[in-house]
Amino acid sequence: MMRSMRLFCVVVLLLLSLLTLPSLPPVVILPGFGNADIDYVTPLNQPSSSGLVSALERRGFGSVTVLELKRWEWIKVGAGLVDPKFWSGDQLPTGIAYGWYVKRARETILESSKNAGGEKVIVIAHSAGGWLARSTLGDGTDWDSSSVQSLVTLGAPHYPPPEGSPPCATRGALKHVSENLPGAFLSGVSYVTVAGSSISGSNEKRQQPTTDADEIYAKRGEGSAARVAYANYNALAGDGTLFGDGVIPVKCAHLPGATQITIENAIHSINEAGTALPTERWYGSEGVVDEWLKPVLGLLGVEMPKAVAEQVLSSEAALEVSPTVSSASSVIIDVNNAVAREFSSLPGCYPTIATKLIKRGPFSNKKEMYAALDSDAEVERLKQYDKNLKIAKRDPGIMQFKESQIFKYEGKATSDYQNQQMKQIQSERRY
Repeated sequence: MMRSMRLFCVVVLLLLSLLTLPSLPPVVILPGFGNADIDYVTPLNQPSSSGLVSALERRGFGSVTVLELKRWEWIKVGAGLVDPKFWSGDQLPTGIAYGWYVKRARETILESSKNAGGEKVIVIAHSAGGWLARSTLGDGTDWDSSSVQSLVTLGAPHYPPPEGSPPCATRGALKHVSENLPGAFLSGVSYVTVAGSSISGSNEKRQQPTTDADEIYAKRGEGSAARVAYANYNALAGDGTLFGDGVIPVKCAHLPGATQITIENAIHSINEAGTALPTERWYGSEGVVDEWLKPVLGLLGVEMPKAVAEQVLSSEAALEVSPTVSSASSVIIDVNNAVAREFSSLPGCYPTIATKLIKRGPFSNKKEMYAALDSDAEVERLKQYDKNLKIAKRDPGIMQFKESQIFKYEGKATSDYQNQQMKQIQSERRY
């Protein structure tokens, strides 16, 4: 009886401690172009634990709202065709094509703040939702933005294409935001821009597929993730060889005056660009989200409740976090005998740099290896991990394994399984 009473008291004390935890600000998530609200809740029909909403809730956010948005609603952008400003390239972000999004975003933010007792909201805006969020906040005269304390953009294109490029898909709306609401425009709002630099673009047509996404691109004639990135970066920045998240180059994702965070391993969205393949590398993934969320809370002078932080740490330890976010300190890669996936342990080197090294090797020395890359930026990135790389004679057994079904099969042969197989082969050289 006494034991039961003690247990009851412990449970009550725990519940009381949770009730007295300091609360975190309310959050509103603004989806990117083509995305729906469900993408941030149960992405690609995965469990809700994989969604950005769940990741934020695990970190103590009690109020997380995603702008209500069905995928088909993006058809409304086509209504801009009846706007004369569409044809002149002077379309407004509050006009026919995008005005419905801005209006709904403002209503959602105000409602979220009201439900939280008037507390100011953190707006997290993904992709095109980033520049639409800037339009939502406005210039301080057409809408009261005092209900927002911070705007965080994730892989957002903040600038129109440079002069001489094909017409911008927004037909002037993005240009209007860039020119009339430049940089961290509102003094009362903390701006944070987050970019990914996981993929450098390459227009090389024939590249050895190293990922499931690459195989899909190859079958469709697009070539590889690096080539898809090249087309995206070229359209946005006029230079396809930049680093970016596969869709948005880094230089287009940052605003002057904002706190700029670049994550080496992050890719653009919940899926590998242009495919239905889910990923653990996007900005909202469990293993990536803290890289930008903790600095955001720090800027606002807000701390994650200690009990919640400890819970997150323990849950992260229990999760199978992608090797792209693991420490590279103890990793040694035998370049001439490696498979591209091994480079995922070196943030920013997979898949683009890895693909080039695998295709252009073997190398006699490191000087030859660095010379095989296409840009100074790629060389600089790889040199960060010089101590993690070694050059040895190529072993035909490894090449045989690279072409085997054990390596390619993605059903029972998970990445962990593949890595174990590679370690065994490299240590024992037994075939």
